[in-house]
Amino acid sequence: KVIFYFRTIEIKFLFIFYVPDSMKLINDAVIEFKSTERHENLVGEGLNSIVVDEAATAFKNELIWFQTLRPMVMDTRGRVLFIGTPKGAGLFKSFYARGQGEDPTWISFKMPSYMGHMQFLMDEIREAKRSLPDHIYRQEIEAEFLDDGEIFRNIEDVVKYLPESPDPSLEYVAGVDLARHSDYTVISIGYHNRCIY
Repeated sequence: KVIFYFRTIEIKFLFIFYVPDSMKLINDAVIEFKSTERHENLVGEGLNSIVVDEAATAFKNELIWFQTLRPMVMDTRGRVLFIGTPKGAGLFKSFYARGQGEDPTWISFKMPSYMGHMQFLMDEIREAKRSLPDHIYRQEIEAEFLDDGEIFRNIEDVVKYLPESPDPSLEYVAGVDLARHSDYTVISIGYHNRCIY
């Protein structure tokens, strides 16, 4: 199911229609529409081309590329087009960087959301700049890859303790909060009500 939502100045349209699993073109070429949700179901014969939309999200599980999609275009020396919104570090960002380098087999570019749009949309873009947090605006509208560290701004203002040398006469307690995805692992060491590291 694909939903298109068009908004103009005075009229709103909502179109809902179903996309077939595949389309056969007049030259007998076949276009298939698949999801990476269950990437093991994608394994199959060699392909001439693959288009991956929302690649940053699709490649949170890097095995989708390395074990499933990449082998499907190796036999045919097929082409792959990655499209998506930058979402921090990850495989999509590394592909973008590769296209910015000197490898002639890769090319990459970014296109902010407002490029090529009509003037009335610029009011929406200006409103987004005013109302969204800076890091979200830069990622979603400006199409910037942000380092994970850029999401945590003004860290110096919230740090309350400076590390100090341990005292061998004291008993210390340590706490660890392990990162599960794209956040950070935090380790805290202290004694009584004092955090020293």
